[in-house]
Amino acid sequence: MNELEVSSQELQRIGGILGEVASTMAQASRELGRARVFDLGSHTLASAAQNFHERWEHGVTELSKASDLMSEGISKTAKLYAAAERAHTGMYRPGGDR
Repeated sequence: MNELEVSSQELQRIGGILGEVASTMAQASRELGRARVFDLGSHTLASAAQNFHERWEHGVTELSKASDLMSEGISKTAKLYAAAERAHTGMYRPGGDR
């Protein structure tokens, strides 16, 4: 039987990275929102840029929300694994039978 090894520290690290990704995506969306697409010189180009911006903003917002949820979930999972490991370790005496 294969053993499953979970590193709560690694899960916490990944959760932190996802949190940073969500924050960065939200910042990118805000900056894109401040862009003046109608200064592009052509109505057709400005309209296409506005359409892209609206789609981008929606997609980034949804990705940011999902990243936040995953970050929270992974962090909670890491804490649960760490607590389970502490409890499991406490059940056995060093050198004793399992």
